[in-house]
Amino acid sequence: IMRKFIVAGNWKMNKNIVEALDFLEDLENLLGKEGVKNREIIIFPSFLALPEMSKVLKGSFLKLGAQNVYCEKNGAFTGEVAPPMVKEVAEYVLIGHSDRRHIFGENDELLNKKVKAVLADGLRPILCVGETAEEREAGSVSAVLSDQITKDLNGIAATKMEEMIIVYEPVWAISRGESKTKPATIDDIIKAHKTIRDILAKLYGGSVADSITIQYGGSIKPENAKEIFSLPEVDGGLV
Repeated sequence: IMRKFIVAGNWKMNKNIVEALDFLEDLENLLGKEGVKNREIIIFPSFLALPEMSKVLKGSFLKLGAQNVYCEKNGAFTGEVAPPMVKEVAEYVLIGHSDRRHIFGENDELLNKKVKAVLADGLRPILCVGETAEEREAGSVSAVLSDQITKDLNGIAATKMEEMIIVYEPVWAISRGESKTKPATIDDIIKAHKTIRDILAKLYGGSVADSITIQYGGSIKPENAKEIFSLPEVDGGLV
């Protein structure tokens, strides 16, 4: 099965609008006007940079995504951004990134509402799942992945799954600027990606599971990207 290979850049809380536009120009120069064959490339800048970047990227091969979204269409939710607002400037939305789960305390019930809201507005959710170091040491990787995926996709129809992208994001392997972070081994990555596809197969059947893009996200660097991206189980990365 030819799954879409997607490389996404999550900028987190970095780059103001001017810096974002400068970087964009460099990136377009680097990749050329046509982009990279058989690769979709998505950028997740800050909300503030999205409107300007979306103007610059009209008709470009580069796609834009929002790093987060709220699950309501409008209302008294100070500081939040709704899916219809995102839709004006982006096509993709990150949901359940480990920063959102572990720093901001977002639980699976909320994440499930976000997935539903994003799909209802015709945006594409990129759902991040993964275990902490403690969970891995306790031998509960499969259980954690199964729990997160089952809860986060609760009530999502199989027909909607072609819009979904999943990221395996081992929390313990994500670089937050500390030198002690170590990326997952190739074996860790293969195992987890197979586990995720097995969980999806149980929920939706083999053909749906086989067609879903599963990215890897956890300390991808220039030194290891080629090896990770060449794995048949891995359909791109969230960097």
